[in-house]
Amino acid sequence: MAFRTQKGKTIRVDFELLDSQEPNRRSWYQRLENSPFENLLSESVTEVIVETAGDGSTVTLVSRQKMRGLSKLGGPVVRKASRKLLGEALDGLERTCGS
Repeated sequence: MAFRTQKGKTIRVDFELLDSQEPNRRSWYQRLENSPFENLLSESVTEVIVETAGDGSTVTLVSRQKMRGLSKLGGPVVRKASRKLLGEALDGLERTCGS
């Protein structure tokens, strides 16, 4: 699926809402067919969980990816990259919202 911006640029939409339990949980999956990740992954799901914690909230990000074929051999590298990306996302959220 793709959208076109007001300037005519095409933007791929590779993620689709899977589940939403407002306001605490939301998950979505990545459409892999015809994407650059089609040969690497058989499944990719991301989930955000927000829980009340004292005067603030605790945010948990979960990424579940199933590797396809020989790409399974790169699992440790993919897990490390995913941990780094999720950590950076949480750091950005903390900078934006405060601690």
